[in-house]
Amino acid sequence: MSDVLVRLTAAELGLMEHYATEKLASFASVGGGRSQFRGADRQATVSEDGMTGMAANLAGCKWLLGTALGRFSFCASRWAAGRAPHNGDKGCDVPGSNIDFKATLMRTALPFDGYHLPVRPKERHPGAVYVYILVEEGFQACHIVGWASDEELPAEPEAEGVFKGAYLQRRHLLHPIPPFHWTL
Repeated sequence: MSDVLVRLTAAELGLMEHYATEKLASFASVGGGRSQFRGADRQATVSEDGMTGMAANLAGCKWLLGTALGRFSFCASRWAAGRAPHNGDKGCDVPGSNIDFKATLMRTALPFDGYHLPVRPKERHPGAVYVYILVEEGFQACHIVGWASDEELPAEPEAEGVFKGAYLQRRHLLHPIPPFHWTL
């Protein structure tokens, strides 16, 4: 299975930082947010986690809609999320769609096939399509590796390990990314 590489520019990183700062402020107002995958180090990683998600959201929008419309869609989705920061996006990372980008920051030398799509129970949405994106450190390179529908996720969540409680779709079971591209 081959991935699609999307590179983000320095200007796009600045745009992400703007929205990540807004998101951090809302987390701080409710005591720092929580994570199913992180333990005591949550406060130390909330900024990195936010930037990872922002990078995936922006890269996914660029891949799906092209650069200009992708940037606009990213800004629109972040604006909407900022209006109700404690409600989540209900699985809608592209306004008006059922697309939910899921991101993992690549921290180790683990090969691409060693990464799997995790979806937390509270982030599952009937009819959603989860697009899995691996984000390299520095946030400028994002690999869109595959997708799965909500109905295709495992029936039971992981019973142990770092993804305990999450529905974990194995990489080899993800659908490949379509080979379309934009020329604009």
